[in-house]
Amino acid sequence: MLETTTHKAVEKTMKLTFEELSFSRVIESLVEQWGFKPLMGQVWALLYLREKPLSPSQIEDELGLSKGNVNGLINELLKWGVAQKVRIPGDRNYYYEVEQEIWKSISNVIVTREARILSEAIDRVTILEETLKSVNKTEKTEHQLKRFKHVREALETAQTLTNLLVKASPEKLASVAKIVSKLRNL
Repeated sequence: MLETTTHKAVEKTMKLTFEELSFSRVIESLVEQWGFKPLMGQVWALLYLREKPLSPSQIEDELGLSKGNVNGLINELLKWGVAQKVRIPGDRNYYYEVEQEIWKSISNVIVTREARILSEAIDRVTILEETLKSVNKTEKTEHQLKRFKHVREALETAQTLTNLLVKASPEKLASVAKIVSKLRNL
């Protein structure tokens, strides 16, 4: 109940239309599933829906957030490579915008987060395989070695598919999706 009350209090300070707020909630939910702060999704959604870059004070005003909160969220978006700092000719202030090609933002997160996780897991399982190969062979170690190899190969397949996915241009994504769909039917 507290979260609902808090959400409603925050929504009252926002200057978003119903559709903008609804879109923001979709993005908040998505980024939260990826392990990010929901407010990061709000800021990203606002910047994505605006035709022109916004200043931190404009973001504060539209979302009803504090200056410190907005600065922290912008820094996170910049760190993840899904927002850019820009200047407007004749203005000394910095403004922020997000990549309009949504796939670039998604693939940035996938490369930065999921690809790294897969790579680290592959390395760790490979080390375990090598360690197990150096001990006395028993029925148990042979069984475990097969299991380690199976997991490593599955992770490598996931890594290959992830790399194909993030390297595909937005125009080629439909083709990639068709190929994956056909593979599912095998």
